[in-house]
Amino acid sequence: MTKTGEMKAIELAPGTIRYRDVGRGEAIVFVHGLLVNGQLWR
Repeated sequence: MTKTGEMKAIELAPGTIRYRDVGRGEAIVFVHGLLVNGQLWR
């Protein structure tokens, strides 16, 4: 877990997934659309 929420990345065969790992407890996955970015969920 990162306290500042800096971006992490994982390389998969179809492409790269960038994510933030912030907080504690159960994971929640937020997915945004094509014309927006992760700022939508801040």
